[in-house]
This record gives sequence, structure tokens and C-alpha cells, in this order.
Amino acid sequence: MSYRELLVELADRVLELSRAVASRQSAVGVEVFEGSRRWIRRRVRKLPRPRLVWFLDGVYRTTTLDGFRSVMRWSEVDRGGVGDYAWRFKYYAYSVFSVNAVGFVVDLSDRECINSYNILFPRRYDSLVYDPRSGVVMSVNKARRRCGYRMVDYVLVV
Repeated sequence: MSYRELLVELADRVLELSRAVASRQSAVGVEVFEGSRRWIRRRVRKLPRPRLVWFLDGVYRTTTLDGFRSVMRWSEVDRGGVGDYAWRFKYYAYSVFSVNAVGFVVDLSDRECINSYNILFPRRYDSLVYDPRSGVVMSVNKARRRCGYRMVDYVLVV
């Protein structure tokens, strides 16, 4: 793909996303389901206990695992810094797709691997860790075996 073709494709994608944001509709038709604060609290209790949790909303909107995959594909425009991207992904999921069941984590468990990443709370599926550097989605148990995702000493914003 030439540089010009890449720019045209990117411009088309930005235009489509801008229209989706303006109309507050999902750019790719992601199904959204509502859950209460109680629903998200039950999901958080299944995680290793965080040092601190901030619940930002009273109603949480989530999607299916495939829906989250669509959100991830659409959000791969600018990864920036790792922490910036994890926070931007949370904001992006809400602002474009109206999905706010995305956690932002600052993991301080291992001083050599301090990291920030996302936890996804999909409908009818266990919570997942979303690696902002590689775009990989992992189970919580698998992620905890890796440096930077231990979830022993972490803060969660949902």
C-alpha cells in the first residue's frame, strides 16, 4: 500500500469515526447491553483485590467479546504512550461506542514492570486483560503470569 493510499484510508476512517461520534452511534453496529453498578461490582469482586477502585458511573454499558474486538480494531489509530493509550481506549470505547464497562489499571505490583492496561468486562464472559502495547487480549489468570500484569498491588478505575 502506497503512502497516498494509506492516507486516503486513514482519512476515510477518521471521517466515519467523526460521524459516529457526532451521532453517538456505534461506527460498526456494536451491540450494547446495560448493567447496574451492582453488576460491575460483582465482576470486580472476581478479580484479585485492588488497592483502590473508583466506580465512575451508576449504569454500565458493555458489549459482547466480539463487540470489544470491533472496538479494538477501530481504536488502533494512535497508540501513543502505553498509559496514554490505555486511558484513551477507555475514553474511546465510551465516546464512540457508548461502552463504559472498561477498566483502566495502574499496576504497581513489580517495580521493574510498572504498567497500565485495560480490563474488559464483556457480557456473559469472564473479565479480560487488554494489553495496550500489543493489542493482545488475555484471561486474567494468563495475564497475571506476566510481569506488569500481576494484579497484586494495583488501582482500578471503572
